[in-house]
Amino acid sequence: ASKYVKTEKLPAKPIGDSFGTFLSGPLIIDASDIPSAKLQACADKGFPETTCMNRSNIRIAGVLHGVTTDEFWDPVFAASEQAAKDMGVILDLDRPVAPSDGESDLVLHQKMAKNIKSYCDSNVDGLFVSIPSKTVEEAVEYCQSLNIPIVSVNSRSSDGLDLLHHVGQLESIAGYQAGKRLIMEGATQGWCVNHEPDNSAIDDRCSGMELAFRGDPDVQYKGQIEVPRDDDDQYIAIVESALGTNTSWSEVGLLLAGQLHSDPARVLLGGHPEATMGIFDVNDAIFASLDDNELAFAIDQQPYLQGYLPVALLVYNAYSKERLANEYIESGPAFVTMSPSESEAACAR
Repeated sequence: ASKYVKTEKLPAKPIGDSFGTFLSGPLIIDASDIPSAKLQACADKGFPETTCMNRSNIRIAGVLHGVTTDEFWDPVFAASEQAAKDMGVILDLDRPVAPSDGESDLVLHQKMAKNIKSYCDSNVDGLFVSIPSKTVEEAVEYCQSLNIPIVSVNSRSSDGLDLLHHVGQLESIAGYQAGKRLIMEGATQGWCVNHEPDNSAIDDRCSGMELAFRGDPDVQYKGQIEVPRDDDDQYIAIVESALGTNTSWSEVGLLLAGQLHSDPARVLLGGHPEATMGIFDVNDAIFASLDDNELAFAIDQQPYLQGYLPVALLVYNAYSKERLANEYIESGPAFVTMSPSESEAACAR
């Protein structure tokens, strides 16, 4: 409630949850995890700080794939730092730099895996991670063998991990809803434009879109278009080449898989204003495109919550050994069709 009062940000309603929103139980307890007498007494008293917890000794670590050049991650890192400050805990959080020219994302993922194992070997009280690939997932599994509580954030490569929570949007569901929205907006031929083919979350977005289009007999899913992240001219040439000269742009629906597409998208729409485009994530350029009626919609996954909630959940688990029963805590998707007020935008940064 206090976080909503300050930020007006709320998690999305859980998908398919027929019992309520966020669940305190049931959680199964067996002989291996009976709480100690002290822990039970502290719970009965509401965990008074003087006798039952010393947050200043709690150490939380975060390893995320959000590189310094990707502004989507700015509020994630800022929110994590704010959460640690609010709760008076130690936070180890390093922001990676983008891979050098010619390096694949695998290099970044290998560095992430190394840092994850290092933090877990140092016996942190909790760890939050993004999991964009199998390489990172294997490091997370190593930490699980050490019984480190883990919350995944944003990207998650597998549902097979038994983690404390996942905070983010379920990308395949978000992609599906985006595909349905493109169809509703009039698109009959759909492409998913992918700037990061090594990222499983982006693939899930495109797979969800494909499912939406293939479920409608009146439209066609035409496939993915892989584009560079740092060359707008090449980006535009690749998209126009993929669609070909015989495509009617008035029938085209493009799902742009991240906010890095915002600048080349405006150029594309300048040449083909009849096309329908939706985009994942938001920034100032995207808000301007929405206000100018260029983009049909954007999808906000509320990155602030993806930074703040993992720290709060891990700190609570560290001193209480309690958790929510929900595995998924969904920060999105939320469809956006206009820009926020100036004050809202400034605080969200």
